[in-house]
Amino acid sequence: MIFEFSLPMPYSKENINKLTVINNEIEKSKIKTLFFSLPSSCELYTGFEQPRNRLIQYSDFSFWKILMEYSLEKNFDIIYNFNLARPVDIENPNLNIQLEKLNKILIELQKIGIKNLRIYNMQLLEYISKYYPCFDLYVSTVTNYKTIHEFENLKILYPQIKQIVPSQDMNKNFELLNNIKNKLNINLEIMCNDGCVQGCINFYNHHGMTNYEDNYLYGITCTTSCEKLNIINPFIYLCRSNHVFPWDIEEYGKIGITKFKLTGRDGINDIHSSNAINLYYKYLLGIDNCKKLNYYPIVNFLNNSRIQEKFTCLTGKDIIHLMPKIQHFRKYGHLCASQCGIKCIYCYKCSKKIQKVYEKKIKKKQDFIPACTIIKNEYSGYINRPDN
Repeated sequence: MIFEFSLPMPYSKENINKLTVINNEIEKSKIKTLFFSLPSSCELYTGFEQPRNRLIQYSDFSFWKILMEYSLEKNFDIIYNFNLARPVDIENPNLNIQLEKLNKILIELQKIGIKNLRIYNMQLLEYISKYYPCFDLYVSTVTNYKTIHEFENLKILYPQIKQIVPSQDMNKNFELLNNIKNKLNINLEIMCNDGCVQGCINFYNHHGMTNYEDNYLYGITCTTSCEKLNIINPFIYLCRSNHVFPWDIEEYGKIGITKFKLTGRDGINDIHSSNAINLYYKYLLGIDNCKKLNYYPIVNFLNNSRIQEKFTCLTGKDIIHLMPKIQHFRKYGHLCASQCGIKCIYCYKCSKKIQKVYEKKIKKKQDFIPACTIIKNEYSGYINRPDN
């Protein structure tokens, strides 16, 4: 069984080549699909996209066209994202202009050979399915569907949908995932590494961001509202999060789920792309053999989570054996929404064990006081400075 992954499309040919190298090395999984959307500065940016592409200096569509064509040449499928978490504003005086841009980008995508679109809004889905039936339509996780009725109604009303990324909150609800996959015959892709907390009350705000400068209106993101929750007890956040770790993947294969998604479009820009690609490589390497992560900071798998800074000292060897077992959720994951922290404290017990390991490592680090510290002065180069 080969597990297929979708990743953010890198913004250079060199980094697209790196993904090809990863595919040649990894055995149990393959990078199959790359997803992206244009920067807001591009002439074909429609406004139905999330403003996640920050390379606004590349406003010419030809730059992005070359990268999409090159990705296809390297045997990666492309998904273009129209997944901004907002309804289509039919009273918007600029709506016709927006639709003109939509028509232009869809025609351009057809010419390139791209046939997959990820969509949040059902108005937009109906519009595209009517006028551009050649595209395969995928539903974004931003819809946040969580019940069997929602998926059943989705299948009845929109049979043209090819795939959906379910709500992160149901990542470990194996009974629901199994019923959707097999009884409703809906193709699922699981998002593995988003930093949003379990039961986030600002989920839509994360995905409906604007560039408005007021922090009270713009700042409700994974690094603000979610941060307030996970810093209360980061150990509990780590254990009862929605993350699907590399050593969990094979359990999903047992119920026929083989497609997964790794987030990180914010980290795939020119400055950070090499770091992001290394994280993806480590994730897939961990599926082959989780022991290869023994000395790797596990929290690097938690995209958009501020506890990364706090927990960088914890490696795979420290905590993999202490983390909640995915087999537990295979049996009881459907009860998490109603019993977590009340009738079931399994994740809380795991978090206390990890906290002890963390405190022990921090104490050991504090007990070690070096005789001197090497620092760098931008004017004088490296100098020795005694610690007082």
